[in-house]
Amino acid sequence: MKKCKSCGALQKDERTTCIDCGGHLGAPLSDKELEAAESLLQEQLEKTTENTEEIQVTKFDFALIIIHILLTIAITVLAFINPTGDTGIGITLIFVWIGNIACLIDLAFPNIVGELHILKLRLRHTNAFGLNHKAAWTVGRKIASIIFIIFDAIIIFELIR
Repeated sequence: MKKCKSCGALQKDERTTCIDCGGHLGAPLSDKELEAAESLLQEQLEKTTENTEEIQVTKFDFALIIIHILLTIAITVLAFINPTGDTGIGITLIFVWIGNIACLIDLAFPNIVGELHILKLRLRHTNAFGLNHKAAWTVGRKIASIIFIIFDAIIIFELIR
């Protein structure tokens, strides 16, 4: 096996470039390095499989969904009214729409997004089967959503100002 120096993914010996990031792969790992890498990966996989419950859309998630929808509408209306006269608002608006849609999908369909994340790990690592959603991921998606809400509020403030 070869380990990508850029992203750390393990790759087959016959590969010369990383399938994940496109970085150049060096020489194959020694038996000792391979054993250490696989041991670390196995440790991480065991931690990931501890939480086997399905992720539920909570009231907090639902509130975040409503806030994202309202902020997207507010920003869209303000962009069309454009009280500041800023001509470069189009790119910001596209970024906000894409970000809010991503947050909405993540909040409304957490199990589907989680399964896609696990599928990505399974494609990346040969021994990644048996994975389940991690508690850290469920908290991380809410934190990312709140950060994007703060970003939306800043954009609204700038559009009004």
